[in-house]
Amino acid sequence: MNPDVQQPARPDPTVVLLHGAFADASSWNEVIALLQQRGRTAVAPPPDDGEVLGAVESGVPAPTTPAR
Repeated sequence: MNPDVQQPARPDPTVVLLHGAFADASSWNEVIALLQQRGRTAVAPPPDDGEVLGAVESGVPAPTTPAR
């Protein structure tokens, strides 16, 4: 890379938090609060469902970072 060429700023990823089998999205509330305090965008879709996840990811700013 040429150090004289300024690279475009990359947006911070949106963190998509997915819950497990015996939990719901509210289990991520404390984590979401901590991430938001640090200036991050974080969401936790209700069910762990591919269709819902796709809809959530299409509605949040790119890039996304799924976390389980």
